[in-house]
Amino acid sequence: MELVEFMSNKECVVETFKVNGLIAKDNTVTEKGLMAIQFYLDMIEQKKPELENCQTAYMSCSEVEEWEKKNAAASVSFDSGGVVEFLPIEMFSKDTKIEKGGGIKGMLISMCDCACEDEISEIVSSNDEIRKLRDALNKYLES
Repeated sequence: MELVEFMSNKECVVETFKVNGLIAKDNTVTEKGLMAIQFYLDMIEQKKPELENCQTAYMSCSEVEEWEKKNAAASVSFDSGGVVEFLPIEMFSKDTKIEKGGGIKGMLISMCDCACEDEISEIVSSNDEIRKLRDALNKYLES
């Protein structure tokens, strides 16, 4: 894949690279950026592993935005290329009739590494724990 094609098709990665100084403000690629881009290209040339819960790992920015709106969710890209997703869910026991609003609400938090080889997912159903996460993020942003 040519660098020009990479730059035009992977806008999320390009923005992350800009934020981290891998692509200069004048859109020239730094030496560190060239190494990161080559690593990323090598990684996506390999077979994409099946992920159980992470849904946005291979999506474009516009697809991620659509997924976030549709699901009232958030997908956050790491500097390394990994992804963490926060997806509101509703859980039901096996014997329960499934009706919207009738289950236990929770947050499915899924994360995969930059090569999408390792994935971890957990469910948080405690609003207090979700608030703790929100408060920690707010404290970080306010400092």
